[in-house]
Parts: sequence; C-alpha cells; structure tokens
Amino acid sequence: MVALILIILGYSIMLTARFQLKDRFSIKPRAEKGIITNGIYRVIRHPVYLSSSISAIGVCFYSSILLNNALLNICLSLFLAVYISMQIFRAKKEEKKMIEKYAEYIEYKKKTIF
Repeated sequence: MVALILIILGYSIMLTARFQLKDRFSIKPRAEKGIITNGIYRVIRHPVYLSSSISAIGVCFYSSILLNNALLNICLSLFLAVYISMQIFRAKKEEKKMIEKYAEYIEYKKKTIF
C-alpha cells in the first residue's frame, strides 16, 4: 500500500509540474525562460526531480515486496542510490545556472524546499 501511495504521489506531482511548465520542460537543465514561483513551484524548486525520485522509490519498494528476492533488493537499493544522486546533481547544476542568470533565485531558494 505504501509503495502504491508513493507511486501515485510521485506521478501526481510530476503531472502537476509538467502541466505548469508547458513548453519550458527540458531533459537538460537550462535557465532560459525565467523563474517559476507560483503553483507547485511556490513550495518545491525541483518538483520533476523530486517526483521522479518518489515514484522510483515506490516502484522499487513495490518490486521488492512483489518479488521478495535478496539480490534484487540489493540491486534496487543501488539503483535508487545512483538515481537519486543523479537527480540531486541535476538539480544543483540547474540551480547554478539559475543563480548565474537570475540574482533573485537565491531568495527564491531560501523560501522553498528541494
């Protein structure tokens, strides 16, 4: 049940963020079209990165319960560690670009979570 809640929560945040981003969404971090500070971005700076991590945790947790295999659990744990580290790296890279381009991003960063 917890795994499904994490998956649904993650995808809900993702869809909300993607809807709000519209044409600003990009696979590569960029800082070309200003800072979004309303909607979900009023609370979370990187809802796409956060939501994909939450969903990945849910999927791995669900797979772990469903398949109940020790080796798989180790592999899923390693996958999550790498995946979440990559999302944090991407967020920091994006923040660096945003700070370079928009001085007000520093203040925005103080008012929000990840």
